Amino acid sequence: MKKSSKILLTAVLAAVITMTGCNKDKDTVHENVDPVEETPEEVVVSDNIFPLTGIPTDSSIDHRPFAVTINNHRQARPQSGLLEADIVYEVLSEYEITRLLAIYHSKQPANVGPVRSARGYHIDLAKGYDAFFISHGWSPEAKERLYIQNETEHLNGMEGNNDGGLFKRSSDRKAPHNSYITYGNIIKGLESKGYNLIAEPKPLTFYENDEIELEGVTAHDVTIDYHKLYDVTYKYDEGQKTYSRHNGSYHAVDYATQDPIAINNILVVETKHEVIDEQGRRKIDLTSGGKALLLQEGIAIELEWVSEDGRILPIYNGEVVKFLPGQTWINIIPEFIEQRVVIEE
Repeated sequence: MKKSSKILLTAVLAAVITMTGCNKDKDTVHENVDPVEETPEEVVVSDNIFPLTGIPTDSSIDHRPFAVTINNHRQARPQSGLLEADIVYEVLSEYEITRLLAIYHSKQPANVGPVRSARGYHIDLAKGYDAFFISHGWSPEAKERLYIQNETEHLNGMEGNNDGGLFKRSSDRKAPHNSYITYGNIIKGLESKGYNLIAEPKPLTFYENDEIELEGVTAHDVTIDYHKLYDVTYKYDEGQKTYSRHNGSYHAVDYATQDPIAINNILVVETKHEVIDEQGRRKIDLTSGGKALLLQEGIAIELEWVSEDGRILPIYNGEVVKFLPGQTWINIIPEFIEQRVVIEE
């Protein structure tokens, strides 16, 4: 990692669990009060925890996630629906342009997009969560895997009359930066194909009632070098204990509400990229593991990543590192992380 002064990053992740006991008061008898039949108070308990955010809920969690490829071209910003995503991957799609893969489970976006074309590794990432895969268009590899090999259940804007049907074109942007789909149309499209929407995703590992102590390097501003038009900087907000996201001077917000994106976990992973055609498309290694950097609560921790059942996870001394409850972004970058990440305290 580039820094104004060289510091060797170390990572020791400790969790101190504080448990608080609670004693019930003894029942008391009040004189001169006519006895009444007591009605037990209804106690609402959040038995469920959203498996991809670690946030307690009273809602059902037995529905499958869906993953959407989202345009990150500068003409596509601000995007719609990223606030509601549980997990967002950022990865190069062609030349030095990045694309996003947003995975939804705990929240349903009213409108999501602009939706863009699929790459093979987008399919791999979605399959790690058994997520329905939603895109508008495809690379030759992705088309082969979706329509010839039938690798995963999917919905695509290029199918039939979907372009202009389930997928709507916005009049305030030019193609290919103007394709959107609503949550209602996602469900309509998936049901029309006869897909089973019921399943409970395998949960990620989160801190619960832990008092978290992180040892690493203070990281209030962290910049990732993709390209001068696509470099991303994460800025830490000590009050909110979350990171905001910036591409140059652009502050990432939701298109409809203008609410800023607030991120609890940022995992930066380096892996081998290989350009495979004249369009600058890449083959990306998502299985071998390697160096990684985890940002949590203003601290950067150097560790490694592994692929576990298709999911990219942080690991330290052989143990999977827990996430903080909330939204997680995973930035996949070419080698080498020391040359592509700048940390400012």
